[in-house]
Amino acid sequence: MLKGKQTLSECLLFSSGWKMTVNKDLPFQANGVDCGAFCCQFIKFECLGVAIPKWTSADMKILRKMMVLELYESRLRWNTAI
Repeated sequence: MLKGKQTLSECLLFSSGWKMTVNKDLPFQANGVDCGAFCCQFIKFECLGVAIPKWTSADMKILRKMMVLELYESRLRWNTAI
């Protein structure tokens, strides 16, 4: 486990056991302003271990509202369809 400040070589050594995969079926951002919302949603669904829905940049308004509600209620909503 890394603690405090680490050198680049220590960080690379720590991550050497990680596996990187590329999934081309994931939704993607079509503008320059939704990156944070996309990242939050990807992380949420990956951590929950459920399939990532096929949302688009057009869905970001509702996804942002859902994130606010999740923060307010202190619970994740993963089964809500877009």
